[in-house]
Amino acid sequence: MSERENTAETTPTVEAAEQAAAPREAASAEEVAAWLVERIQRVTPHAFYAKTAVREIEEDFGEDFIVADRNGHASIRPDVLAVFGESKPAEIRWNTRSKSWWLPTPEQLAAFKEADERKAAKKRAHEASRAAAAPAEAKEGKASA
Repeated sequence: MSERENTAETTPTVEAAEQAAAPREAASAEEVAAWLVERIQRVTPHAFYAKTAVREIEEDFGEDFIVADRNGHASIRPDVLAVFGESKPAEIRWNTRSKSWWLPTPEQLAAFKEADERKAAKKRAHEASRAAAAPAEAKEGKASA
């Protein structure tokens, strides 16, 4: 095979490049949400920023999936985020400061689980102490009346 034939086979045509650049037609919120999950998993161990997600969704799926938030910034459409929230793996975390999604390491997941358990135990202890104090307060209220 000549050099020119080899190049012709590997070099995309203008038509193929235009098709690749064109947004996908008739995508659904579910498809965009699934894409978002896959994209977050692909960049791990790095963060995937919402700003990048907005840009890539607009490029790949079209501007129909992008809306302006209350501050006028481009944002992912709420129904896409709702589907994403329901379908994403529990391991995917959101960082509010950096406005990015990320996947923690197994060590980080273990630390999160431990922290969640401590928080739940503290909440149960607080609720138990409030429940124990409620009858005593009720008795004091009757005695002073």
